[in-house]
Amino acid sequence: MARLWFQFANVDAGKVPAGELEETDFPRITSAAGRIATATITFTDRDVPARRIRQTTRQFIEECRLEYLVVDDPDVATLRNPKLSRAMDHWRVRMEFREAVRGTEVMMILPGEAPGFHAPSPFD
Repeated sequence: MARLWFQFANVDAGKVPAGELEETDFPRITSAAGRIATATITFTDRDVPARRIRQTTRQFIEECRLEYLVVDDPDVATLRNPKLSRAMDHWRVRMEFREAVRGTEVMMILPGEAPGFHAPSPFD
């Protein structure tokens, strides 16, 4: 949960073990924690076919009226395309989830990425 607080607050969680949290970080963290605490939380372990990530995710967003979408592990084997390199497939899966939330008010969190972060393309 703390990982989500830091990601929603856009605060580097690496500051904690280093003892480098600044006073200005705390209001953002507590605000993020408050928003998460008052949110309805829906968990799903639906199988998402690799070819239907966008459609399945968009349907889930609409059915549950989500404000936030946390994709816990977007690199599971069921989403992989064995015809692509690992880097290309990693990028493809993340882009599929990002496309699913495009045009909605849903804030999406992917592990290891801060809100608003856009992963570089392996094509660059």
